[in-house]
Amino acid sequence: MRRQQVQAEWRRAQKALRAAELLQQHGLVEDAISRAYYAIMHAAKAALLVHTVAGKKGEEEGTKWIVSAQLYIIVSMENTIGITKAAEMLGVTVKTLQRWDREGRLVPIARTRTNRRVYTVEQVRTFQGLRTLGQAPTRVVLYCRVSSQAQKPDLVNQRAALEQFCAARGLANVEVVSEVGGGLNFTRKKFVALMQAIDRYEVKTLVVAHKDRLVRFGFCWFAQFCADHGCELLVLNQETLSPEQEMVQDLMTIVHCFSSRLYGLRHYRKTLADALKGPPA
Repeated sequence: MRRQQVQAEWRRAQKALRAAELLQQHGLVEDAISRAYYAIMHAAKAALLVHTVAGKKGEEEGTKWIVSAQLYIIVSMENTIGITKAAEMLGVTVKTLQRWDREGRLVPIARTRTNRRVYTVEQVRTFQGLRTLGQAPTRVVLYCRVSSQAQKPDLVNQRAALEQFCAARGLANVEVVSEVGGGLNFTRKKFVALMQAIDRYEVKTLVVAHKDRLVRFGFCWFAQFCADHGCELLVLNQETLSPEQEMVQDLMTIVHCFSSRLYGLRHYRKTLADALKGPPA
């Protein structure tokens, strides 16, 4: 009876292994790994039956053997890479890949015993192609920003000018994103959300009133970032400056930012002075 069981499990293992080899030859790596797993499982069962391993201890040993063998097959297969290499290929950070895994956008084919993600080169290249050739971006976003609450009424003027500009260019179904925050603060909540949407290839056109409304410094980098992600960046006020004027404007921007921070510290002058004095003797 036990001999028949061993033969049956061994036949199942051989059948699953042949299927895995065929699937791998046709580039279906994920399916090949799945069939290889079952081949290992049936082979392990056959081995356990041969050695008459029974009971809870035998079951635990068999499970460990199966997991180890499965991991060996996955790692030893050609073109498997870790999360760091996959991130480099896609031009994103490791944290982005981890987020895509949680969102179900790019799920690794397996995890190692230390819970590290494992990908295949084909899987990453396919996903890269889908990102490039997938559904075209559709969102048209108008971004308005002022530096302080005192300037908040200017948001209405910015919005009106941008909406008029979009109407003249025939841009419809526009979204307006208004924000109060410094132009050198790259962690502004709505600004970060907008950059993430561009990174996901969701934004077709981004419209701003002036370059410094998007960022006070490093505009060229963000313009290239938009271009690389299929987003057209339109600036309403295309003021042309000489290199000297641009340098002076950048310096003035930095000085203005830090002087504003210094001015804001005056509110806490008394608190700071008391703290520096320390407790009375």
